[in-house]
Amino acid sequence: MRYILPALMALVLTAGPVMGNIREKTIGTGIAVGDLSGISIKTWRAEDTAIDAVLSWWGGELKFSVNFLKHFFDIIDNGQQSYPLYYGFGTRVRIRDDDPDKSTVGLRFPGGISYIFPEAPMDAFLEVAPVVGVVPDTAFEFTAMTGLRYYF
Repeated sequence: MRYILPALMALVLTAGPVMGNIREKTIGTGIAVGDLSGISIKTWRAEDTAIDAVLSWWGGELKFSVNFLKHFFDIIDNGQQSYPLYYGFGTRVRIRDDDPDKSTVGLRFPGGISYIFPEAPMDAFLEVAPVVGVVPDTAFEFTAMTGLRYYF
């Protein structure tokens, strides 16, 4: 429980004001389902870079991730709509409420595809990410999630 406030503060600080964007709506919030099932936030930092975060609370375990993402808009483009591919790096933290000594920190390397709705300020995404645990032990895990966000 003592780790929850610092974890929430880290999440809020990374979702701060943005400098620019590919469109007028720069901060998106929504839901994610998968390894991290919960609240999803994405903030565009430039035309092709963003920071995303997911906060999840399930079964006495708080999980959150924060990632820097680089997007490629021209790889999958049918002339009407592009489907940006992206990759990045970040961190995932697990905080166990019942036993804080079993909490973990890992490096996350996400990659995925987005669909940006042409007529609505929304996007959908599908993402996979290997996670390399670094605290308390070295471990490897493969994760996936999908989600939907609305941009303000």
